[in-house]
Amino acid sequence: MILLKNIKKLFSNKTYSEEKMVKDIYTALLRRLPEPDAVEYCSKMIADGRLCEVLNFILESDEFNRAYLEGTEPFSLIHPVDMVYKPVDIFIHIPKAAGTSLYSMLVRAFGERYITPPFIRLSSKPPSWVYRYNLLFGHFDYDEIMLLIMQQNKRLFTFLRDPVKRLISTYYYWQSQDTKVKSLDELLIANKLNIKEFFTDQDVIEKMHFFNEITRYVIGFGAWKEWKERYKSLKNKDEIGRFIEDEVRGKVRERLKEFTFIGLQEDFERSTRALFYVLGKDYPGIVRTNVTSENMNKWGFKKIEREEITPEVRDALENITRLDRVIYDEGKKIYLDFVRKLSEISAIPFSIDFSSGGNSGRFIAKGFCGVEPWGTWSSGKEAAIAFNLAETAEKPKFMKLYFNILTRNSYSQTFEFYLNDKLLDKKTYNVEYDELKLDISNYAKRENILTIKMLNAVSPKALGINEDTRELGIGLVKVELFR
Repeated sequence: MILLKNIKKLFSNKTYSEEKMVKDIYTALLRRLPEPDAVEYCSKMIADGRLCEVLNFILESDEFNRAYLEGTEPFSLIHPVDMVYKPVDIFIHIPKAAGTSLYSMLVRAFGERYITPPFIRLSSKPPSWVYRYNLLFGHFDYDEIMLLIMQQNKRLFTFLRDPVKRLISTYYYWQSQDTKVKSLDELLIANKLNIKEFFTDQDVIEKMHFFNEITRYVIGFGAWKEWKERYKSLKNKDEIGRFIEDEVRGKVRERLKEFTFIGLQEDFERSTRALFYVLGKDYPGIVRTNVTSENMNKWGFKKIEREEITPEVRDALENITRLDRVIYDEGKKIYLDFVRKLSEISAIPFSIDFSSGGNSGRFIAKGFCGVEPWGTWSSGKEAAIAFNLAETAEKPKFMKLYFNILTRNSYSQTFEFYLNDKLLDKKTYNVEYDELKLDISNYAKRENILTIKMLNAVSPKALGINEDTRELGIGLVKVELFR
Protein backbone atom coordinates (compact mmCIF):
# COMPACT_ATOMS: atom_id res chain seq x y z
CA MET A 1 0.00 0.00 0.00
CA ILE A 2 2.85 2.40 0.84
CA LEU A 3 4.55 1.54 -2.46
CA LEU A 4 1.40 2.31 -4.43
CA LYS A 5 0.94 5.65 -2.65
CA ASN A 6 4.52 6.59 -3.48
CA ILE A 7 4.01 5.69 -7.14
CA LYS A 8 0.84 7.78 -7.30
CA LYS A 9 2.63 10.70 -5.66
CA LEU A 10 5.50 10.43 -8.16
CA PHE A 11 3.07 10.42 -11.07
CA SER A 12 0.93 13.29 -9.74
CA ASN A 13 3.03 15.92 -11.60
CA LYS A 14 0.83 17.38 -14.35
CA THR A 15 3.75 17.49 -16.80
CA TYR A 16 4.36 13.76 -16.36
CA SER A 17 2.36 12.30 -19.25
CA GLU A 18 0.53 8.96 -19.18
CA GLU A 19 2.76 7.76 -22.04
CA LYS A 20 5.94 8.46 -20.06
CA MET A 21 4.42 6.76 -16.99
CA VAL A 22 3.82 3.61 -19.03
CA LYS A 23 7.33 3.62 -20.45
CA ASP A 24 8.89 4.12 -17.01
CA ILE A 25 6.78 1.33 -15.47
CA TYR A 26 7.75 -1.10 -18.24
CA THR A 27 11.42 -0.12 -17.93
CA ALA A 28 11.37 -0.59 -14.15
CA LEU A 29 9.46 -3.89 -14.09
CA LEU A 30 10.30 -5.57 -17.42
CA ARG A 31 13.55 -3.73 -18.27
CA ARG A 32 12.35 -2.89 -21.75
CA LEU A 33 10.18 -0.32 -23.53
CA PRO A 34 6.52 -1.20 -24.16
CA GLU A 35 4.99 -1.99 -27.54
CA PRO A 36 2.98 0.88 -29.12
CA ASP A 37 -0.29 -0.97 -28.47
CA ALA A 38 0.66 -1.43 -24.82
CA VAL A 39 1.46 2.30 -24.50
CA GLU A 40 -1.97 3.21 -25.86
CA TYR A 41 -3.82 0.61 -23.76
CA CYS A 42 -2.11 1.39 -20.45
CA SER A 43 -2.17 5.18 -21.01
CA LYS A 44 -5.95 5.11 -21.24
CA MET A 45 -6.17 3.09 -18.03
CA ILE A 46 -3.95 5.57 -16.17
CA ALA A 47 -5.96 8.49 -17.52
CA ASP A 48 -9.06 6.81 -16.04
CA GLY A 49 -7.36 6.58 -12.64
CA ARG A 50 -6.69 2.83 -12.92
CA LEU A 51 -3.00 2.75 -12.12
CA CYS A 52 -3.32 -0.40 -9.98
CA GLU A 53 -4.83 -2.23 -12.94
CA VAL A 54 -1.83 -1.29 -15.09
CA LEU A 55 0.52 -2.70 -12.45
CA ASN A 56 -1.57 -5.88 -12.22
CA PHE A 57 -1.57 -6.18 -16.02
CA ILE A 58 2.23 -6.29 -16.04
CA LEU A 59 2.84 -8.14 -12.79
CA GLU A 60 0.51 -11.00 -13.73
CA SER A 61 2.00 -11.44 -17.20
CA ASP A 62 3.94 -14.57 -18.14
CA GLU A 63 6.90 -12.38 -19.06
CA PHE A 64 7.15 -10.89 -15.57
CA ASN A 65 6.83 -14.33 -13.97
CA ARG A 66 9.51 -15.86 -16.21
CA ALA A 67 11.92 -12.95 -15.80
CA TYR A 68 11.56 -12.34 -12.08
CA LEU A 69 9.32 -14.49 -9.94
CA GLU A 70 10.94 -17.78 -11.00
CA GLY A 71 14.54 -16.65 -11.03
CA THR A 72 15.10 -14.02 -8.37
CA GLU A 73 17.38 -14.41 -5.40
CA PRO A 74 15.73 -14.65 -1.94
CA PHE A 75 14.07 -11.43 -0.80
CA SER A 76 15.11 -9.58 -3.97
CA LEU A 77 11.58 -8.79 -5.15
CA ILE A 78 8.18 -8.28 -3.56
CA HIS A 79 5.03 -8.36 -5.66
CA PRO A 80 3.77 -4.83 -4.85
CA VAL A 81 0.04 -5.42 -5.32
CA ASP A 82 -0.32 -8.97 -4.09
CA MET A 83 1.53 -8.29 -0.86
CA VAL A 84 -1.45 -6.29 0.38
CA TYR A 85 -4.58 -6.90 -1.65
CA LYS A 86 -4.47 -10.51 -2.77
CA PRO A 87 -6.53 -12.77 -0.43
CA VAL A 88 -4.57 -15.72 0.90
CA ASP A 89 -5.45 -18.86 2.81
CA ILE A 90 -2.87 -20.19 5.27
CA PHE A 91 -2.83 -23.74 6.60
CA ILE A 92 -0.70 -24.32 9.69
CA HIS A 93 0.45 -27.92 9.30
CA ILE A 94 1.00 -29.40 12.77
CA PRO A 95 3.11 -32.57 12.29
CA LYS A 96 1.27 -35.91 12.56
CA ALA A 97 -2.18 -34.33 12.50
CA ALA A 98 -3.30 -35.63 9.06
CA GLY A 99 -1.81 -32.64 7.27
CA THR A 100 -0.07 -34.68 4.55
CA SER A 101 -3.33 -36.41 3.64
CA LEU A 102 -5.16 -33.09 3.54
CA TYR A 103 -2.43 -31.59 1.36
CA SER A 104 -2.94 -34.33 -1.23
CA MET A 105 -6.68 -33.64 -1.23
CA LEU A 106 -6.15 -29.90 -1.68
CA VAL A 107 -3.81 -30.48 -4.62
CA ARG A 108 -6.36 -32.83 -6.17
CA ALA A 109 -9.09 -30.20 -5.82
CA PHE A 110 -7.18 -26.99 -6.64
CA GLY A 111 -4.10 -28.06 -8.59
CA GLU A 112 -0.40 -27.73 -7.76
CA ARG A 113 -0.11 -24.11 -8.94
CA TYR A 114 -2.70 -22.96 -6.38
CA ILE A 115 -0.95 -24.30 -3.28
CA THR A 116 2.66 -24.14 -2.09
CA PRO A 117 4.74 -27.32 -1.94
CA PRO A 118 4.38 -29.05 1.47
CA PHE A 119 6.60 -28.61 4.52
CA ILE A 120 7.77 -25.09 3.62
CA ARG A 121 8.98 -22.50 6.10
CA LEU A 122 7.89 -19.00 5.10
CA SER A 123 11.15 -17.50 6.31
CA SER A 124 13.11 -19.71 3.89
CA LYS A 125 11.43 -18.34 0.75
CA PRO A 126 11.54 -14.90 -0.91
CA PRO A 127 8.28 -12.95 -0.84
CA SER A 128 8.18 -13.06 -4.64
CA TRP A 129 7.93 -16.85 -4.41
CA VAL A 130 5.35 -16.93 -1.62
CA TYR A 131 2.94 -14.47 -3.22
CA ARG A 132 2.53 -16.60 -6.34
CA TYR A 133 0.27 -18.95 -4.39
CA ASN A 134 -3.30 -18.65 -3.11
CA LEU A 135 -2.89 -21.19 -0.31
CA LEU A 136 0.21 -21.41 1.89
CA PHE A 137 0.70 -24.80 3.50
CA GLY A 138 3.55 -25.68 5.79
CA HIS A 139 5.18 -26.11 9.19
CA PHE A 140 5.06 -22.47 10.27
CA ASP A 141 3.75 -20.96 13.48
CA TYR A 142 1.44 -18.02 14.11
CA ASP A 143 4.24 -15.51 14.70
CA GLU A 144 5.95 -16.42 11.43
CA ILE A 145 2.70 -15.81 9.55
CA MET A 146 2.02 -12.45 11.13
CA LEU A 147 5.59 -11.22 10.59
CA LEU A 148 5.96 -12.30 6.96
CA ILE A 149 2.50 -12.27 5.38
CA MET A 150 1.28 -8.73 4.72
CA GLN A 151 -2.11 -9.43 3.12
CA GLN A 152 -5.01 -7.67 4.78
CA ASN A 153 -7.39 -10.50 3.86
CA LYS A 154 -5.92 -13.76 5.14
CA ARG A 155 -7.68 -16.81 6.54
CA LEU A 156 -6.10 -19.30 8.94
CA PHE A 157 -6.80 -23.04 9.02
CA THR A 158 -5.39 -25.97 10.96
CA PHE A 159 -6.14 -29.53 12.06
CA LEU A 160 -5.65 -30.62 15.66
CA ARG A 161 -5.06 -34.06 17.14
CA ASP A 162 -5.16 -35.45 20.66
CA PRO A 163 -1.74 -34.32 21.98
CA VAL A 164 -0.74 -37.62 23.62
CA LYS A 165 -1.80 -39.73 20.62
CA ARG A 166 0.04 -37.32 18.30
CA LEU A 167 3.34 -37.80 20.13
CA ILE A 168 2.92 -41.58 20.24
CA SER A 169 2.27 -41.51 16.50
CA THR A 170 5.37 -39.37 15.99
CA TYR A 171 7.55 -41.85 17.87
CA TYR A 172 6.35 -44.87 15.90
CA TYR A 173 6.57 -42.98 12.60
CA TRP A 174 10.24 -42.23 13.29
CA GLN A 175 10.93 -45.72 14.64
CA SER A 176 9.38 -47.37 11.57
CA GLN A 177 11.85 -45.71 9.21
CA ASP A 178 14.90 -47.66 8.08
CA THR A 179 17.96 -45.76 9.33
CA LYS A 180 20.08 -47.44 6.63
CA VAL A 181 18.09 -45.42 4.12
CA LYS A 182 17.70 -42.21 6.10
CA SER A 183 19.82 -41.34 9.14
CA LEU A 184 18.27 -38.22 10.66
CA ASP A 185 18.86 -37.64 14.39
CA GLU A 186 15.25 -38.17 15.37
CA LEU A 187 15.10 -41.50 13.52
CA LEU A 188 18.33 -42.74 15.07
CA ILE A 189 17.17 -41.81 18.59
CA ALA A 190 13.69 -43.34 18.13
CA ASN A 191 15.29 -46.57 16.87
CA LYS A 192 17.71 -46.65 19.80
CA LEU A 193 15.31 -45.95 22.69
CA ASN A 194 12.10 -47.67 23.72
CA ILE A 195 9.02 -45.49 24.13
CA LYS A 196 9.49 -45.05 27.89
CA GLU A 197 13.10 -43.93 27.51
CA PHE A 198 12.17 -41.71 24.61
CA PHE A 199 9.54 -39.69 26.47
CA THR A 200 11.21 -39.58 29.90
CA ASP A 201 14.66 -38.44 28.79
CA GLN A 202 14.74 -34.66 29.25
CA ASP A 203 17.56 -34.20 26.74
CA VAL A 204 15.50 -35.98 24.08
CA ILE A 205 12.39 -33.93 24.91
CA GLU A 206 14.37 -30.70 24.56
CA LYS A 207 16.18 -31.74 21.40
CA MET A 208 13.02 -32.97 19.67
CA HIS A 209 11.03 -29.84 20.68
CA PHE A 210 8.28 -31.98 22.20
CA PHE A 211 7.32 -29.48 24.91
CA ASN A 212 3.77 -28.40 23.95
CA GLU A 213 4.58 -28.31 20.24
CA ILE A 214 0.94 -27.73 19.20
CA THR A 215 0.91 -24.61 21.37
CA ARG A 216 4.00 -23.25 19.60
CA TYR A 217 2.32 -23.59 16.20
CA VAL A 218 -1.02 -22.08 17.22
CA ILE A 219 0.02 -19.42 19.74
CA GLY A 220 3.37 -18.47 18.20
CA PHE A 221 6.98 -18.83 19.26
CA GLY A 222 7.07 -15.69 21.42
CA ALA A 223 4.26 -16.56 23.83
CA TRP A 224 5.22 -20.25 23.76
CA LYS A 225 8.78 -19.45 24.86
CA GLU A 226 7.49 -17.25 27.67
CA TRP A 227 5.09 -19.97 28.85
CA LYS A 228 7.83 -22.58 28.64
CA GLU A 229 10.08 -20.59 30.98
CA ARG A 230 7.19 -19.95 33.35
CA TYR A 231 6.26 -23.64 33.34
CA LYS A 232 9.71 -24.59 34.68
CA SER A 233 9.08 -22.58 37.87
CA LEU A 234 5.79 -24.30 38.69
CA LYS A 235 6.20 -26.75 41.56
CA ASN A 236 3.13 -29.00 41.41
CA LYS A 237 -0.09 -29.81 39.56
CA ASP A 238 -2.08 -27.21 41.52
CA GLU A 239 0.26 -24.42 40.42
CA ILE A 240 0.17 -25.67 36.84
CA GLY A 241 -3.63 -25.76 36.97
CA ARG A 242 -3.86 -22.18 38.25
CA PHE A 243 -1.37 -21.00 35.63
CA ILE A 244 -3.43 -22.59 32.88
CA GLU A 245 -6.76 -21.21 34.07
CA ASP A 246 -5.50 -17.75 35.01
CA GLU A 247 -3.10 -17.02 32.17
CA VAL A 248 -3.29 -19.57 29.36
CA ARG A 249 -6.86 -20.61 28.61
CA GLY A 250 -8.22 -17.13 27.93
CA LYS A 251 -5.40 -16.32 25.50
CA VAL A 252 -5.89 -19.67 23.78
CA ARG A 253 -9.59 -18.98 23.26
CA GLU A 254 -8.88 -15.56 21.78
CA ARG A 255 -6.24 -16.94 19.43
CA LEU A 256 -8.44 -19.80 18.21
CA LYS A 257 -11.19 -17.31 17.36
CA GLU A 258 -8.85 -15.92 14.68
CA PHE A 259 -8.99 -19.21 12.75
CA THR A 260 -11.56 -19.50 9.98
CA PHE A 261 -11.64 -23.26 10.42
CA ILE A 262 -10.25 -25.83 12.86
CA GLY A 263 -10.57 -29.51 11.99
CA LEU A 264 -9.92 -32.68 13.97
CA GLN A 265 -7.74 -35.55 12.80
CA GLU A 266 -10.00 -37.93 14.77
CA ASP A 267 -13.02 -36.84 12.69
CA PHE A 268 -11.13 -36.55 9.43
CA GLU A 269 -13.83 -37.12 6.83
CA ARG A 270 -16.38 -34.77 8.36
CA SER A 271 -13.67 -32.18 9.06
CA THR A 272 -12.37 -32.22 5.50
CA ARG A 273 -15.87 -32.07 4.03
CA ALA A 274 -16.64 -29.02 6.15
CA LEU A 275 -13.32 -27.44 5.14
CA PHE A 276 -13.92 -27.92 1.42
CA TYR A 277 -17.41 -26.47 1.84
CA VAL A 278 -15.85 -23.38 3.46
CA LEU A 279 -13.33 -23.19 0.61
CA GLY A 280 -16.15 -23.41 -1.94
CA LYS A 281 -14.78 -26.50 -3.67
CA ASP A 282 -16.29 -29.91 -4.43
CA TYR A 283 -15.04 -32.65 -2.14
CA PRO A 284 -12.30 -34.63 -3.95
CA GLY A 285 -12.61 -37.78 -1.84
CA ILE A 286 -10.42 -38.93 1.03
CA VAL A 287 -6.72 -39.42 0.44
CA ARG A 288 -4.72 -41.06 3.21
CA THR A 289 -0.96 -40.62 2.96
CA ASN A 290 1.95 -40.95 5.36
CA VAL A 291 0.06 -43.42 7.57
CA THR A 292 2.57 -45.38 9.66
CA SER A 293 0.80 -48.75 9.45
CA GLU A 294 0.70 -48.46 5.65
CA ASN A 295 4.22 -47.03 5.35
CA MET A 296 5.68 -50.18 6.93
CA ASN A 297 5.02 -52.03 3.66
CA LYS A 298 6.95 -49.46 1.61
CA TRP A 299 10.61 -49.06 0.73
CA GLY A 300 12.54 -47.08 3.33
CA PHE A 301 10.39 -48.35 6.21
CA LYS A 302 10.34 -51.48 8.32
CA LYS A 303 7.78 -53.35 10.38
CA ILE A 304 7.71 -52.55 14.10
CA GLU A 305 5.85 -53.80 17.16
CA ARG A 306 3.97 -51.29 19.28
CA GLU A 307 4.67 -51.29 23.00
CA GLU A 308 2.19 -51.02 25.83
CA ILE A 309 1.60 -47.44 26.94
CA THR A 310 2.21 -47.74 30.68
CA PRO A 311 0.88 -45.24 33.26
CA GLU A 312 4.43 -43.91 33.64
CA VAL A 313 4.71 -43.22 29.90
CA ARG A 314 1.25 -41.64 29.79
CA ASP A 315 2.09 -39.38 32.76
CA ALA A 316 5.29 -38.29 31.02
CA LEU A 317 3.38 -37.52 27.82
CA GLU A 318 0.66 -35.62 29.63
CA ASN A 319 3.25 -33.55 31.48
CA ILE A 320 4.82 -32.27 28.24
CA THR A 321 1.43 -31.63 26.58
CA ARG A 322 -0.52 -29.82 29.31
CA LEU A 323 -0.75 -26.60 27.28
CA ASP A 324 -1.44 -28.58 24.11
CA ARG A 325 -4.38 -30.17 25.90
CA VAL A 326 -5.88 -26.71 26.40
CA ILE A 327 -5.46 -25.96 22.69
CA TYR A 328 -7.02 -29.29 21.74
CA ASP A 329 -9.97 -29.10 24.14
CA GLU A 330 -10.85 -25.52 23.23
CA GLY A 331 -10.34 -26.21 19.52
CA LYS A 332 -12.55 -29.29 19.72
CA LYS A 333 -15.37 -27.21 21.23
CA ILE A 334 -15.08 -24.71 18.39
CA TYR A 335 -15.06 -27.50 15.79
CA LEU A 336 -18.12 -29.30 17.21
CA ASP A 337 -20.04 -26.04 17.44
CA PHE A 338 -19.01 -25.19 13.86
CA VAL A 339 -20.22 -28.47 12.32
CA ARG A 340 -23.41 -28.35 14.39
CA LYS A 341 -24.25 -24.90 13.02
CA LEU A 342 -23.09 -25.89 9.53
CA SER A 343 -25.51 -28.83 9.43
CA GLU A 344 -28.44 -26.82 10.81
CA ILE A 345 -31.66 -26.66 8.80
CA SER A 346 -33.71 -23.52 9.41
CA ALA A 347 -36.98 -24.56 7.74
CA ILE A 348 -38.80 -27.57 6.31
CA PRO A 349 -39.10 -28.54 3.44
CA PHE A 350 -35.39 -28.88 2.75
CA SER A 351 -33.20 -30.72 0.22
CA ILE A 352 -29.68 -32.07 0.61
CA ASP A 353 -28.01 -32.07 -2.81
CA PHE A 354 -25.17 -34.58 -3.30
CA SER A 355 -24.17 -33.46 -6.78
CA SER A 356 -21.28 -31.21 -7.79
CA GLY A 357 -21.86 -27.71 -6.43
CA GLY A 358 -24.45 -29.02 -3.97
CA ASN A 359 -24.67 -28.58 -0.21
CA SER A 360 -23.84 -32.14 0.93
CA GLY A 361 -20.54 -30.97 2.46
CA ARG A 362 -22.60 -29.46 5.25
CA PHE A 363 -24.20 -32.77 6.16
CA ILE A 364 -22.08 -35.83 5.28
CA ALA A 365 -20.51 -37.27 8.42
CA LYS A 366 -18.72 -40.32 7.03
CA GLY A 367 -18.65 -43.09 4.48
CA PHE A 368 -18.89 -41.33 1.11
CA CYS A 369 -16.55 -40.80 -1.85
CA GLY A 370 -15.78 -37.58 -3.67
CA VAL A 371 -18.50 -35.54 -5.35
CA GLU A 372 -19.44 -36.31 -8.96
CA PRO A 373 -21.66 -34.28 -11.34
CA TRP A 374 -24.71 -36.43 -10.57
CA GLY A 375 -24.16 -37.18 -6.85
CA THR A 376 -21.98 -39.16 -4.40
CA TRP A 377 -21.26 -42.87 -3.97
CA SER A 378 -21.05 -44.48 -0.57
CA SER A 379 -17.71 -46.06 0.30
CA GLY A 380 -17.61 -49.22 2.40
CA LYS A 381 -20.29 -50.87 4.47
CA GLU A 382 -21.73 -47.87 6.33
CA ALA A 383 -22.35 -44.18 5.67
CA ALA A 384 -23.87 -41.42 7.78
CA ILE A 385 -25.48 -38.00 7.25
CA ALA A 386 -25.96 -35.55 10.12
CA PHE A 387 -28.57 -32.78 10.14
CA ASN A 388 -29.86 -30.57 12.92
CA LEU A 389 -33.15 -28.72 13.07
CA ALA A 390 -33.25 -25.12 14.24
CA GLU A 391 -35.59 -24.33 17.10
CA THR A 392 -37.85 -22.48 14.67
CA ALA A 393 -38.00 -25.38 12.20
CA GLU A 394 -40.86 -27.87 12.27
CA LYS A 395 -39.89 -31.51 12.50
CA PRO A 396 -40.23 -33.32 9.16
CA LYS A 397 -42.66 -36.21 8.83
CA PHE A 398 -41.14 -37.77 5.74
CA MET A 399 -37.79 -38.29 4.09
CA LYS A 400 -37.39 -39.14 0.41
CA LEU A 401 -34.14 -40.49 -1.03
CA TYR A 402 -33.16 -40.41 -4.71
CA PHE A 403 -30.27 -42.74 -5.46
CA ASN A 404 -28.27 -44.92 -7.84
CA ILE A 405 -27.33 -48.53 -7.03
CA LEU A 406 -24.14 -50.27 -8.12
CA THR A 407 -25.38 -53.45 -9.79
CA ARG A 408 -24.77 -55.50 -12.89
CA ASN A 409 -26.15 -58.75 -14.32
CA SER A 410 -28.81 -58.91 -11.59
CA TYR A 411 -26.25 -58.50 -8.76
CA SER A 412 -28.30 -57.34 -5.76
CA GLN A 413 -27.52 -54.69 -3.18
CA THR A 414 -29.26 -54.66 0.20
CA PHE A 415 -29.51 -51.42 2.18
CA GLU A 416 -30.70 -50.76 5.72
CA PHE A 417 -31.86 -47.23 6.58
CA TYR A 418 -31.67 -45.98 10.18
CA LEU A 419 -32.59 -42.65 11.73
CA ASN A 420 -31.11 -42.09 15.16
CA ASP A 421 -30.37 -45.84 15.44
CA LYS A 422 -33.99 -46.81 14.66
CA LEU A 423 -34.42 -49.08 11.64
CA LEU A 424 -36.73 -47.39 9.13
CA ASP A 425 -36.57 -49.87 6.27
CA LYS A 426 -34.55 -52.62 4.62
CA LYS A 427 -34.57 -52.95 0.85
CA THR A 428 -32.89 -55.14 -1.76
CA TYR A 429 -32.27 -53.75 -5.27
CA ASN A 430 -31.01 -55.11 -8.57
CA VAL A 431 -31.86 -51.99 -10.57
CA GLU A 432 -29.53 -49.04 -11.17
CA TYR A 433 -31.81 -46.26 -9.84
CA ASP A 434 -34.66 -45.96 -7.35
CA GLU A 435 -36.48 -43.61 -4.97
CA LEU A 436 -37.59 -44.35 -1.43
CA LYS A 437 -40.02 -42.47 0.80
CA LEU A 438 -39.60 -43.04 4.53
CA ASP A 439 -41.93 -42.11 7.39
CA ILE A 440 -39.74 -40.46 10.04
CA SER A 441 -42.48 -38.76 12.08
CA ASN A 442 -41.79 -40.90 15.17
CA TYR A 443 -38.00 -40.72 14.99
CA ALA A 444 -36.97 -37.20 13.95
CA LYS A 445 -35.31 -35.09 16.66
CA ARG A 446 -33.52 -31.76 16.81
CA GLU A 447 -30.18 -33.52 16.19
CA ASN A 448 -30.34 -36.38 13.70
CA ILE A 449 -28.11 -39.03 12.15
CA LEU A 450 -29.25 -40.89 9.04
CA THR A 451 -27.23 -44.11 8.75
CA ILE A 452 -27.24 -46.30 5.67
CA LYS A 453 -25.72 -49.78 5.85
CA MET A 454 -24.63 -51.46 2.62
CA LEU A 455 -24.74 -55.16 3.45
CA ASN A 456 -23.11 -56.34 0.22
CA ALA A 457 -21.23 -53.34 -1.17
CA VAL A 458 -19.00 -54.30 -4.08
CA SER A 459 -16.33 -52.78 -6.31
CA PRO A 460 -16.93 -51.99 -10.00
CA LYS A 461 -13.87 -54.13 -10.73
CA ALA A 462 -15.44 -57.17 -9.04
CA LEU A 463 -18.52 -56.73 -11.24
CA GLY A 464 -16.41 -56.41 -14.36
CA ILE A 465 -17.46 -52.81 -15.01
CA ASN A 466 -14.03 -51.14 -14.87
CA GLU A 467 -10.81 -51.14 -12.80
CA ASP A 468 -12.27 -49.13 -9.89
CA THR A 469 -11.56 -51.02 -6.64
CA ARG A 470 -13.65 -48.82 -4.34
CA GLU A 471 -16.32 -50.72 -2.41
CA LEU A 472 -19.50 -48.96 -3.56
CA GLY A 473 -23.16 -49.40 -2.71
CA ILE A 474 -25.64 -46.54 -2.82
CA GLY A 475 -25.09 -43.41 -4.87
CA LEU A 476 -27.11 -40.59 -3.33
CA VAL A 477 -28.45 -37.89 -5.63
CA LYS A 478 -30.74 -36.03 -3.26
CA VAL A 479 -32.48 -36.33 0.11
CA GLU A 480 -35.69 -34.38 0.72
CA LEU A 481 -37.21 -33.60 4.12
CA PHE A 482 -40.84 -32.53 4.21
CA ARG A 483 -44.11 -32.70 6.11
